[in-house]
Amino acid sequence: MTELYKAELIKMLDKLSERALKRLYQLAEYFYIHRE
Repeated sequence: MTELYKAELIKMLDKLSERALKRLYQLAEYFYIHRE
């Protein structure tokens, strides 16, 4: 695996995890608001 490929992969994973974290945060917020 080339260094460039690794760098691109890491960037992609960063974006994915960021999006996943935002979604998790939104879900947590939703459940917190609607917990009654």
